[in-house]
This record gives sequence, C-alpha cells and structure tokens, in this order.
Amino acid sequence: MSNTDRWSLLRRGLVGWCADAATPDGNKVSSRGGTLEHYVLECPDGTPVYDAKDADKDRFADFIVGGPMSDASLKPGEVHRFNDHAALASMIPGLAGAFKVLGAMALLEGDKKLGSFDYVSVDLYLDMLRAAVPGVKFGKVYNNEVQWEE
Repeated sequence: MSNTDRWSLLRRGLVGWCADAATPDGNKVSSRGGTLEHYVLECPDGTPVYDAKDADKDRFADFIVGGPMSDASLKPGEVHRFNDHAALASMIPGLAGAFKVLGAMALLEGDKKLGSFDYVSVDLYLDMLRAAVPGVKFGKVYNNEVQWEE
C-alpha cells in the first residue's frame, strides 16, 4: 500500500484477516490472507477493525450473505443501492444455486431493505454488523496496534 491508499477497514470473518481501501480515484482495493500485525502497519490511526472469529456463526453468515457490502470509497453515511432491476432480471436465468436465489430475493425485496447487491459506507456497515451479529469484537488502530472496545 502506498500512502495514498491506506487500509480503511480491517476485518476477520470466520477464516482469516482481510483489509479494504479505496484509491484516491475511487477504485476499491482488497487484500486477503495477511496478518493483523502486518495490516495495522499500513493503517492511519482510527482505522476501524472487527473480528468475527468468535461471533454467532449463523447470524454472521446471514449478515454476510443477505446484507449489504461495505465500500471504502463511500463517504460516511452514504449508501449505493443496486437499482438496475431490469438488468438483474435478465441475468437471473444465467445464475445458478445461491446466486440465483440472491438475485430473486433482490428483485422481490426491491427498495424495501438493503441487501446483498447494495453497498454502504464503512461506518454504516459496522453499525449494521454490530446490531445484527452478537459476539463480534470491534476496535480501532492507534500507533500500529488495535485498541479493542470493552
């Protein structure tokens, strides 16, 4: 990472650590498989971190599959909804398995709730995760270390 595209979210799901960022021109950047100790060295102070390793696994899986994705390029509080329902409807016949189910759910739910085809800012994503999944640890990076919330 260069100084212009530092990590803006560090996260561990049920498997390993990942890091997300956005470049100055808005491109999304992700890294998987690194260590927390390595990622924190490339973060500005205040970078949010979550660890879902010991979280409720069923609730976490439901949130990841059915909820929105985080987008580090969005400003705090910003939401980018998937609104091209005609394109999605034309894609569904070519989808298979769970992807077909997710596509159909997105069409049926319409604009009722944020779903797996929508993007939200990092702050909204973390608020939603906190409300939906018990057992997730949250913290922030300061001085190249994570300070976990109590």
